[in-house]
Amino acid sequence: MRTKDKSEADTVMAMTIAVATGLLTTACVLMGAAPGTLGETIDTAAIDTHETDGPAPAHPTPEPTSSSHAETPVSPATPQTNKPPESIVSTSSVNSNGSIFADNMTLETPSLSFKASFPNGAHKQPAYQSIMAEMDAYRTSLRADAAAAANAARQEGFEFTPWTIDIGFEETARSGDLISIIGRELADKGGAHPNSDWKGVIADVNTGEELAFTDMFLPRKANSPAFQIGLCEALKSEKIDRIGEASIDGLTMDCGDPEVSRRLARADIALTPSSTDGKFGGATAYFPPYAVGVYAEGPYMATVPQIVFADDLRPEYKALFDGEPR
Repeated sequence: MRTKDKSEADTVMAMTIAVATGLLTTACVLMGAAPGTLGETIDTAAIDTHETDGPAPAHPTPEPTSSSHAETPVSPATPQTNKPPESIVSTSSVNSNGSIFADNMTLETPSLSFKASFPNGAHKQPAYQSIMAEMDAYRTSLRADAAAAANAARQEGFEFTPWTIDIGFEETARSGDLISIIGRELADKGGAHPNSDWKGVIADVNTGEELAFTDMFLPRKANSPAFQIGLCEALKSEKIDRIGEASIDGLTMDCGDPEVSRRLARADIALTPSSTDGKFGGATAYFPPYAVGVYAEGPYMATVPQIVFADDLRPEYKALFDGEPR
């Protein structure tokens, strides 16, 4: 009798499990995912592809996202919210726990193709969050400007070439609590030729607070004459290698000439990795076309070893430099 009862109980148990499994499978099918999966990931397709040119809305159109991964946009006025701008799309799908990697900001309209790229996981780093917010605002501005230019060309009967903006940011070096980042923009707005520009950022890795390169020097050495002379000599060497002479638009480079100093001040600065691990080995100046020569010469980069200007640094920053640039 006990054996029979046990057999009947086992049968009921098996039927219950079968019914539960069937219900679970049906629910997963209705939700569009197989049992045990995370469902659909964020759609990374380009946005605004069907937009017509006209007055730009106050905020960029958000990309379509799956309901399980909707993100809160970041306002440029509050870059420290630990959220990426709304236009950031995934390049790495999902990680092991299903959270989205957001590294690229894109926009496609009939008048503008915009892309800003960042290192994987940059949206989680305070130093990059303010940059992302700035690029979000820049994209919004470009969107309006490109649409206005397209409409003006249409009204005047000219063919309009859509603008193409491609921006990439990368880390150059880090030491202590500081990180150095360089960004390069390649822009084609339908002019005689494309153009490029640089953006150097030095920031606290924990807070994202940015620091000007000149703020790293002692008050009495605010612009470090040693660095300025070292930069002038480094650029002269680059000029000789490229065009055979040390001149700027026909002006011989005299490192004591105020005009030469004014042209050198157009550089964006990024700190350089060092032969000593965990230190900065120097500083590199990035000059866009036209800054220190004609367009045909292209951009210039000139590196000054830290040993040249180390004595002008504040003590708290001097400790972050050592070795040779690499």
